Amino acid sequence: MKRQLIIWFNVAIVGFVISSCNIKAPLEEILPEGNLNAAPYILLTNHSDTISVRDYLPQIGAFDSITTNSIQSQRVKNHPDQIIITANHSNNTIHEIVIWKNGMKSSLVAVNHQSMLVPNIKLEVKNFLNNVLFVTGIIHPKQLIVLWQNTVLPNRFVTIDSKGLSIFIPKEAKSITESTLRIIATNDDGVVGFLKTMLINGEPIKKDFSQTIDSK
Repeated sequence: MKRQLIIWFNVAIVGFVISSCNIKAPLEEILPEGNLNAAPYILLTNHSDTISVRDYLPQIGAFDSITTNSIQSQRVKNHPDQIIITANHSNNTIHEIVIWKNGMKSSLVAVNHQSMLVPNIKLEVKNFLNNVLFVTGIIHPKQLIVLWQNTVLPNRFVTIDSKGLSIFIPKEAKSITESTLRIIATNDDGVVGFLKTMLINGEPIKKDFSQTIDSK
């Protein structure tokens, strides 16, 4: 039985690796000055929170606009780097906030404060093979955001199956000595899990395997 499970897992890996070889298109619309360092998560503590984008993306300077899907946001008059975030009418736990400048973008992730009051989901890196990172801890996420630096990876980079998550590392990561891959996921109860893996030229540091990373 154990041998059959090993064979099945290896076949699954090979199948994913073959399909992931087709992921050759570069990531689009990356804002270089907004992708230098992984931004902290925004912790939403009130019905309405005001943040300064400069606190999270210090190199971005003036930006053109913001877009959100699950929350309301607007810029503060006379303070162009500040935005007001209103999430009290949203059923989601995590929220992507997209910052646009010159047709390119960077993403921030906001997390509801209430979700941090319960134990987090334990996400773990289990394997890495041919640019694919295998993560366990959740198999049916209600919400899932995967970031390389401050760029949300498109759906084609992520596969979800009965074993967990398979994430294809973008080729852009190979051109940067040190970068960060982050996973934020929630279950049906709104419980959130975080995982952060440091990459060296696109490959995870071995010591990061089987570690649960908090939201900081």
